[in-house]
Amino acid sequence: MRYYRKAIESEPDAAEGYLNLAIQYSHQRNSKEAEIYFSKALQYGSDNPSVLYNYACFMQGKGDIKNAIEYLERCLIEAPWDDKALNTLGVIYVQKRNFKLAIKYLLRAHKVVPNKIGVMLNLTVAYLNDGKKDEAIKMLNKILIIAPNNKSAKSLLTKLSP
Repeated sequence: MRYYRKAIESEPDAAEGYLNLAIQYSHQRNSKEAEIYFSKALQYGSDNPSVLYNYACFMQGKGDIKNAIEYLERCLIEAPWDDKALNTLGVIYVQKRNFKLAIKYLLRAHKVVPNKIGVMLNLTVAYLNDGKKDEAIKMLNKILIIAPNNKSAKSLLTKLSP
């Protein structure tokens, strides 16, 4: 943490030092300090996708889904290709049972990182919850081409196959 404090001392108008401290405090479950440093990071990096994404994740962790969505959407304005933000929004919408939006964001993430297993599994879950069993099976088969030993994909495919 001393390193990040020194970075702030040397560049007090740079968002990265504040962001790194915010993340450290967040990992230590010190929400009060994390909030202070996220606030500073946002002050100096209001258009920085990394700041926006990490603050969104912090808000999601606190259960503030409305703000998490807002900051993820802001992140995507600055970086429409950010697969982590797209995937996270997709997962949030699965949890909110808005499967159409979940699929929209997860498909965008899949387009950016076509071989990322986590995105593909999340898309599979969204398809299944939206009643698109055939699409889910296709996605599971794609996963098994990339990662033939993926236990989650194998297990799900076994359950879905007649």
